[in-house]
Amino acid sequence: AMGQGTRNVGAGGHALQRGLVVSQVALSLLLTSSAALLVRSYYKLANADVGYSAANVMTFHVGARWDEDRARIGVLQQDMMRGLEAIPGVRSAGLANFLPMTGATLRTQVRVDGIAGPDKDGTMTVGTRLIAHNYLRALSVPVLSGKACGTFQGNFDAPRDVLVNRAFVDRFGGRLPLSGRTLTVMPYGTKYAIAGVVGDVVEDTPQSRPTPYIYHCDPA
Repeated sequence: AMGQGTRNVGAGGHALQRGLVVSQVALSLLLTSSAALLVRSYYKLANADVGYSAANVMTFHVGARWDEDRARIGVLQQDMMRGLEAIPGVRSAGLANFLPMTGATLRTQVRVDGIAGPDKDGTMTVGTRLIAHNYLRALSVPVLSGKACGTFQGNFDAPRDVLVNRAFVDRFGGRLPLSGRTLTVMPYGTKYAIAGVVGDVVEDTPQSRPTPYIYHCDPA
């Protein structure tokens, strides 16, 4: 009886081993499947049309305190742009308050003089970015009509133009010549000239689609 019992235990051990092998194969298949999905997701993200090119682009963050002298910051940023573009191999340099697809989004309501917006009060909610110098050129964002940004002057209080993206134009029917019109930012009533139209950029998150945006920059 003792021998039979030993054989039964042995049979159970072989069954357990077979069960472990099956579990390991299933786990390997799960890991392989998960890795394949991850690679596929990365491929889709890397090859998605986000409206700009990150090839050979280097970014870095430069911070300042809210109570620092704005004029001094402007001079430092202006010198930095010139210094960067003087480096051999650097094609262009620019500034922005937020980079694309970082989840950092500021929104405001605007009104285009002479044209009713899609909202009931004639306005439209848009995302907004502050850009400077050759930011659009550095990211290969096309200017579809009108003018691009001018050279960065380092003066935050100087008059600025705005550029609007294609999604902004599409909300007004897609065929209206918006360049040259006046855009009013609510609720302060600050007015800007629309200098041009640029291509759509996925600004909010990698999963989002282009939405109406305005870009503040120095006049060309």
